[in-house]
Amino acid sequence: VAVAAISVAPAGAAKNGTDRPFKASGDGFVAAEPLPFCDFNEDFTVAVCDQNIEVDPFIASHMGRSTNTSEGFLTLNLDQPCLTPSGTPGVEFESFQAVTLVAANGDQLTADTTVSGCGDGVTPAEPVGTYTITGGTGRFDGATGSGDVVSVVGPLDEAGVSSLSTNWTGTISY
Repeated sequence: VAVAAISVAPAGAAKNGTDRPFKASGDGFVAAEPLPFCDFNEDFTVAVCDQNIEVDPFIASHMGRSTNTSEGFLTLNLDQPCLTPSGTPGVEFESFQAVTLVAANGDQLTADTTVSGCGDGVTPAEPVGTYTITGGTGRFDGATGSGDVVSVVGPLDEAGVSSLSTNWTGTISY
């Protein structure tokens, strides 16, 4: 009688990986392209602006002190009024980012994030959304995972830059 051993990874786990809790947080900044330079739709109700984020340090489980840099875009739905967390009128927005996390030893994690919220550029916004780990290098080669992102984005300064505090909670498999 022949016996075959089959290894099955948990749902969502990286090949030969183990699902683990993942938590990360840090403070940094968000810089978006000034509104006059964004791409507008035909009736000027939607603006799509380049956006960059940097968080250093970004303290992440399984990584320790790391950096979080990302590039993506911010979509402003100018015809979708809403109330900011402080109760002032604002517009709905969504941010899509391709993120690179770099650990102190140089190992990297890559992820995509999507968050949405209501902002006016003057009072803090509190976007929420998700992250999806898309891979990495070193010990994170082939990593997967997902979870929630909760952030606070401060008012815009004169250069169009906002402070950022962000927290990620979910899972990672590597």
